[in-house]
Amino acid sequence: MDTEADPDSPADVQRLAHPFCVACSDENPDGFHLKFAQIDQRTVEAEFSCQGAYEGYPGRLHGGVIALLIDSAMTNCLFALGSVAITAELNLRYLEPILTACPATVRARQIRTAHGLHYLEAEVIQEGKTKVAATGTFMDVRD
Repeated sequence: MDTEADPDSPADVQRLAHPFCVACSDENPDGFHLKFAQIDQRTVEAEFSCQGAYEGYPGRLHGGVIALLIDSAMTNCLFALGSVAITAELNLRYLEPILTACPATVRARQIRTAHGLHYLEAEVIQEGKTKVAATGTFMDVRD
């Protein structure tokens, strides 16, 4: 374990558990470098630039990139709560296309925890509208 790490610090939990994550690590030169901020006790959010390089259909963010954003937001929400867990189930409802060249916010919140499972909700908001809504279940990582 890193002697400089604080196990109660969400940033250190994230850094130790996800050292090279494509979504949220600063160490991955090809990553998205998402910066999650804790909004309240159970919620985090991050901004994403929605670059054209990540489009699927012209002018629209690829659905797989959207799923990555949602999954990362949920994982980082758990990091903020001091939990390390992996995705067990992820359900997304694409309500409207997310446009490229227009920033979006991804937000996740923990709903409850029971029997080593964490239940979360998330959304991607662009121009003040929820464009993707999601639910997820994560299971504690066992060493």
